[in-house]
Amino acid sequence: MKLLSRLLGEPASPKADEAFRKRVDARAAAAFETFEFERLEGAGVELDPLEYHSFLQYPRRDFLPPLAETTGPALLGHAPPAIGGLYVHLPFCPYTCSFCPIPTTTSREDALVSRYMSALETELDAAQPWLAGSEIRSIYIGGGTPTLLETERLVRLAETLRERVSLAKDLEWTLEASPDTVDAAKAEAVVRAGVNRFSLGVQTMSQKLLDSFGRKHSIEQAARAIRILSNSGAEVVNVDLIFGFPGQTRDDIWRDVEMIAELRPDSISWNQLYQLNETPLRERMRRHPHEARAVYSTRAQVHEALSALGYEGRLGHGMYRRSSDRRRYTKNNVDPAGGLLVGFGVSSRGLINDFAYRNSTNLAEYFARVGKTGWGIASGARVTAEQRARRAVLFGLRQGGVPASVLEGEPRAVCDEMAEKLRACEREGLVERAADAYRLTDRALVFQDAVAGHVALGEDERQRFKEWHKPSLQ
Repeated sequence: MKLLSRLLGEPASPKADEAFRKRVDARAAAAFETFEFERLEGAGVELDPLEYHSFLQYPRRDFLPPLAETTGPALLGHAPPAIGGLYVHLPFCPYTCSFCPIPTTTSREDALVSRYMSALETELDAAQPWLAGSEIRSIYIGGGTPTLLETERLVRLAETLRERVSLAKDLEWTLEASPDTVDAAKAEAVVRAGVNRFSLGVQTMSQKLLDSFGRKHSIEQAARAIRILSNSGAEVVNVDLIFGFPGQTRDDIWRDVEMIAELRPDSISWNQLYQLNETPLRERMRRHPHEARAVYSTRAQVHEALSALGYEGRLGHGMYRRSSDRRRYTKNNVDPAGGLLVGFGVSSRGLINDFAYRNSTNLAEYFARVGKTGWGIASGARVTAEQRARRAVLFGLRQGGVPASVLEGEPRAVCDEMAEKLRACEREGLVERAADAYRLTDRALVFQDAVAGHVALGEDERQRFKEWHKPSLQ
């Protein structure tokens, strides 16, 4: 790989490259060790990276009560004024990674795939009353491994979406991909069909780690896939990376940094590995639990390295983009701008008219529910006024800022509680008020999940999650 120094405009030499690494490590250590922990403790912020990072959705889909087949669709209510985004889940994978908790299947029988794609069309038809009149600004096709499917199926799915929904001019349309299922012809075909953003699951540039958790692609395939997607005509190529694997070293992290420096993807999603569901890797992680300070020390290293390479991290959920890039990016099926989301496919989730729902995680049950009602909804509940307020702060802090007006709303006791926590964080230099909004300071970005979770979540909620999640924290 090219030397980092060469890309940073310095004389190309191993010595200069090592000097850059030492500078970044020193900056990370200084920012991490001498300031944040004292400030966090002063504001009452607990460091539990697994707990806070897990609130990618709110309310958590794991806490939604089960519903009878016909109950979920009846709770959707009348057509809302505007739907912000669509999430489509394709559960097909060539193999099962030991760390993956997502409902998938390794079966690629033509009859099963055809039945599944037909079920997606049925759901889209059922959703038409809620989609009519909306200009969709975000489509995310995730998995699973969507690019495992034949080009013709992916193009047909894109055509189906275009036939049934009105697309905004600034639409962001993401397709997840895996390095060992990418080829130029497929990438270019789906771009012509409407996809303008790829999210590539590289995970790590350490072959040793890839092999250890069952990932079949090579680091050479990963580099090749980034180049193919970058030349496909797509506007954005995002690379997904993970830290926190058992046995991962700082040298492994630096291999990832070197890859970013050489290949320059448009955005990076670099998140900590967390195991909430039973997976083959979870038992290993019970024997080698995360130590909070070590996790955040690695986050500081990642943050400083990406900042030095010209990426900024104010998008939330581990997302970084080039500092000159003003486009918005969606992380998986996290709520897009506009807030309202319709999910299609097994295990997908949605939020319509203050009704949060999740589709069945079992394929057979999903097919049965879609066949009976047109929807795959298996669990769901009304979002309360308290949850709406907490959700606005939880996502706002991690995605740019929380307008002060949000804290003047209802319920008063909840808003006052969050306002007091924000003021405590402001006193400790973790939060600042700018343009009548609260936002994280630059130094607090490494701890954004912990600070946002502390401010937004109620004590009963956090305790409930800790009890539910306890096995993986032992």
